[in-house]
Amino acid sequence: MAVFKCKMCGGYLNCNDIDTVVTCEYCGVKQTTPTFDDNKEHIVYIDSKNVQALIDRGNMALEDKEWEKAEKYFEQALNIDSRSGAAYLGKFLKECHCENLERLKDNLLNKYDHDHTQKLVMYNEGKVQKDIDKIARKYIIPNFLSFNIDGQFNTSYHSVLNSRRGNYKNLCNYLENNQNLNKAYRFLEETEKTSIEKIIESIKKALQDKIDSSQKEDEACIENLQKQYQEHLKTCEENFIKEYEKANVQREKEYQEACQKNNREENIANYVDSKIRFERLTDYKDAATYAKRFKDKIKIVKRKRAIKTTIFVMIGFILFYILVFATAAHQTSSTYNEAIQLLENQEYDKSLELFTSLNAYKDSKEKVEYIKEILNKK
Repeated sequence: MAVFKCKMCGGYLNCNDIDTVVTCEYCGVKQTTPTFDDNKEHIVYIDSKNVQALIDRGNMALEDKEWEKAEKYFEQALNIDSRSGAAYLGKFLKECHCENLERLKDNLLNKYDHDHTQKLVMYNEGKVQKDIDKIARKYIIPNFLSFNIDGQFNTSYHSVLNSRRGNYKNLCNYLENNQNLNKAYRFLEETEKTSIEKIIESIKKALQDKIDSSQKEDEACIENLQKQYQEHLKTCEENFIKEYEKANVQREKEYQEACQKNNREENIANYVDSKIRFERLTDYKDAATYAKRFKDKIKIVKRKRAIKTTIFVMIGFILFYILVFATAAHQTSSTYNEAIQLLENQEYDKSLELFTSLNAYKDSKEKVEYIKEILNKK
């Protein structure tokens, strides 16, 4: 078999007997359709046996899942014959990691269809009860409100549905825009094209069927969840009302006890006890006002205690200094009297020493001068 080469880039030209001008698909140059009478260097003779052998080797590599080796065989076949539809088809299968056309359906369905129902299935298998308990605590207890399950589950469901539809669209885009698949269509025989088209259509239909089936399953799941939700929500409300009434009886009892304790002797221990009792009741009746009142009383008592403590400390310091001063005065007076006695006994040296230590006490200085004169005369 012979094909013509582009005069500019050497690529294989796709031309027929009718065309007089052909455009090279590789470099885009337009040129007159070559003939066998033209320069022989633009004619390439292809050995179809070699091409088929490379394609067979590539298909064997696909069966063994040796993807890179298969790619090389198909590329070698295309180097010999760039119009080999079977080689392009082999490259497409390698790209999809498919051993053959029969495996294409399973591979693409697995790639473009994920288990998006897992979250809803998980809710349907028991987790819903825990979630409803949480919702009940958050929405029922404050104002006895009912929470709409649509906000909890339907949003997730619509997100899942849009994701599935996006997968279907992505699959269609992939098959329509895949270069290797398009070139395989272009160069394969009509019977082979028809066979591939049937497989492609069966893949799209299978994915669409899965989407429809999953949508029905999810809708049934949500309907079941709504039923569970309403039943469990009703139980939560009934239980809460019972607990709420029981709690109110207990709170009223504690409130009355706290009010009775309020009339006890006024001291800080009783104030603290009353404050704690009213704080436990939080927003019940006027408990918060009472709690604040006792908190203020505790502050006043503590402030008074601090003032008293300061006064006692100051008085203690004053008495201490008075005691020290009195003791010192008594000691000085005793020393003075002793010095006078020594002077009278004419023990001048000892008397002089004591009068000198008394410094300016009474007439100690005069006594010191007097004793010094006596000692000088001697």
